[in-house]
Amino acid sequence: MDPWWSLSERVENDPKLIAARIAAYHEHLKPYLDQAIPGRAPTNGVRGVTKLQFDFWAGFRNYAEKAGSKLRYPVPRPKGWMTINTGGFLYVAIASQNRLAVYIAIKGPNRKKNFELLNTEKAAIDKEFGAPLVWEPLPTKKESQIQTHFDGKLLDQAAWPEAYKWMLDSLERFHEIFVPRIKRLKLKP
Repeated sequence: MDPWWSLSERVENDPKLIAARIAAYHEHLKPYLDQAIPGRAPTNGVRGVTKLQFDFWAGFRNYAEKAGSKLRYPVPRPKGWMTINTGGFLYVAIASQNRLAVYIAIKGPNRKKNFELLNTEKAAIDKEFGAPLVWEPLPTKKESQIQTHFDGKLLDQAAWPEAYKWMLDSLERFHEIFVPRIKRLKLKP
């Protein structure tokens, strides 16, 4: 089989060639993916803040798995965020240099309606969460968000265990609070 990068533009309209390219690409990446699953893949070429981000997410994923989290976390990447898919709705965790955040991203053609339906339960949701959340309709953007924040510093590795605890607790509470409402309100992405 040709290596994944050698297939030409003829792939575009042929489902068999597309499938072959995906399979070849997966085989090409498999050694790296297998190493990344425990949470710490090699960081060759990743330096500075991006290496710090990768290490943060790898540590968070390990922490969440050891804690028995109900959510499935993706393979860590050297980025400032991690997205957790919950079946049409996304939880997004952010680690910047001065702040951590968790939010539910409400996207799709029904996002404004879905946000408004959830917003009718804002007081109950905030009470259930245990703190006021930040409700951002973001009418000119592609998504609306319901957020919580924590003053944590990505650069302070000694504070990562506290950041992991806060982030996991926030993600788990979001899941417990929003999934039943999404089902009950019959929200569609």
